[in-house]
Amino acid sequence: MYNNKKFLAIIPARGGSTRLPKKNLRMLLGKPLVKWTIDDAKKSKFLDRIILSTDDPKIKEIGEKSKIEIHHRSPELSSETSLIIDTLYDISRKNSGFDILYLNPTSPVRQKGLIDACIKKFVDNKFDAVASGIIAKYVRWPTNMKRTQDLEGYFIDNGAVYVYNESLIIKKTLLSENFGTVLVDKSEYVDIDNEFDFKVAEFILKCRIEKGSQ
Repeated sequence: MYNNKKFLAIIPARGGSTRLPKKNLRMLLGKPLVKWTIDDAKKSKFLDRIILSTDDPKIKEIGEKSKIEIHHRSPELSSETSLIIDTLYDISRKNSGFDILYLNPTSPVRQKGLIDACIKKFVDNKFDAVASGIIAKYVRWPTNMKRTQDLEGYFIDNGAVYVYNESLIIKKTLLSENFGTVLVDKSEYVDIDNEFDFKVAEFILKCRIEKGSQ
């Protein structure tokens, strides 16, 4: 809880994955990929509940051993074409009174305190939604070339933390003009979708552990 508002974190982790099979179970520096996000959530000072949503028995077992709640994800919510909003809605409508955090297990590179920083930004500014991410500065080619520092840039979410007002989820939308952002280092722009992404995350996390910053 933060400032009298309650928060429920949802970690959606399907068993299937076409491009990187069983990626949520794949070992990353000694523990399954999904466990990194579970551990990050458990370090939060403001989360009231943590729910792991999965259709996979082995992922469920990881959640149970971590002593968090389990949402048994139906086949309709577990296919390659399933939308994340449908899973968030299914959980939120059964657990009213909580604003929702969506923590993507395929984005395991999170700075310390990021989850709570996003919650504070959400509450203190009365936003409907908050996301973590980076400022990207790219120019379309061919065009008049500009120095990177002269570009205005634009925000790109990195998949690590999203905070949503309960009312948005119940409306089955993730969109609002009243949103905020929490900027992170460019090294945290990691979303594991293939073998290369996995190696990048492994390298970054290993470096952070060695520096004592993870």
